[in-house]
Amino acid sequence: MKIEVKMVTRAQLERMLNVDEPDYDKIASLGEEAVPYLRMIVAEADVGLSAKALHAASLIPTSRLADIVDIAAGRKEPIIRVIAASTVHKLSPEQGADVALKLLADPDASVADRAVQSVNRAQNEQILRRLNDLRGKLSDTSLGDV
Repeated sequence: MKIEVKMVTRAQLERMLNVDEPDYDKIASLGEEAVPYLRMIVAEADVGLSAKALHAASLIPTSRLADIVDIAAGRKEPIIRVIAASTVHKLSPEQGADVALKLLADPDASVADRAVQSVNRAQNEQILRRLNDLRGKLSDTSLGDV
């Protein structure tokens, strides 16, 4: 039985992502090998490349997705935070709660709104309980629909 090892470098991933329409299935097929590089790209690259790397990471089954989404949630560019918010539903309840709450409290209404949609889609009971606990303390009226 021959085991195929997929080796990839950051530069190769950047080339794969830095096209109009990346082959996300091919990138996702690289699996865990690609995750550390995608994390770096999300953290350090320009908006376009970072957004593509975040989407690619969300397609790979990995326990490290929450860390990548958290990094994206801390970026200054609202579009990256919107994509991070859209990804919350893919996180486990344990991993997703903190980053979801961060995104729900984002000062940009589009980010918070997308986080509300993603939390509702996930039906993450842990996040919903924490939101109910915080409801009285938060002044964000967009949370009323959660």
